Amino acid sequence: MHLQLDQARNGPLNWRDDVAVSAADLGTEGPLVLGCVDCRGSLTFVGPDFLLEARLRYRQRLYCDRCLTAYEEEVELPLAFVVTGRAEESPPAEDGAGAHELEPEDLSTLVAAEGEIDLAVLVREQVELNVPMKPICDPGCRGLCPQCGVNREQEACTCGSEQFDPRWSGLEAIRERLGGDPNQDRQPRTTRSPGPLGNQPEPLGNQPEPLGNQPEPLSNQPGLLGKELLECQIPNDGTRRRGATGVGRTTT
Repeated sequence: MHLQLDQARNGPLNWRDDVAVSAADLGTEGPLVLGCVDCRGSLTFVGPDFLLEARLRYRQRLYCDRCLTAYEEEVELPLAFVVTGRAEESPPAEDGAGAHELEPEDLSTLVAAEGEIDLAVLVREQVELNVPMKPICDPGCRGLCPQCGVNREQEACTCGSEQFDPRWSGLEAIRERLGGDPNQDRQPRTTRSPGPLGNQPEPLGNQPEPLGNQPEPLSNQPGLLGKELLECQIPNDGTRRRGATGVGRTTT
């Protein structure tokens, strides 16, 4: 089916069609779309361009990326494009091929250089773009067992949860030769945190006594030197004063 742009200049053009999409059209081995694609929509002139709104409904068959099982799902795909009949000239590329990088707005713009839209080409392109990169039959799918290959959604798997990667066998042999404990790396590591401020060394104020509290000098101690100084103070009159022992002595 082809939509003529001139038919929508005087009012919205509503349309509906069933488009067949085969495996050969999408380049797949098996059929992707079951039946035909039910597409309906409208084409409206908004000057100077046109607005194309459509909704696609179809049923598709995919293969789960986890369990490799085929499943089917219903698809409802809304579309909206700006259709222009003016082909803008793009600057030539360096290699002369005329290729240019697409901008985000280019992905929602259709160019109808000949004044018409081929719906079959548009529908097949949108169906192919809507195929997920990794289809999953169910978000909780457990997939295939990596050891025995059993589909864990259909059969119970008795394989252990722990797996050994043979690529690490060389390092495992080195650790066994060095006598390392295989569980050593799994033990939690503990670190000693510094104590609180109250357990820190005493401040400078509680250090040993300063020099002012040192022992008294020899002149202030009751020793022989001090006693002799007191007893040897002789006045001018030739008499000796009373000494520290309290005994008066005179000389003739």
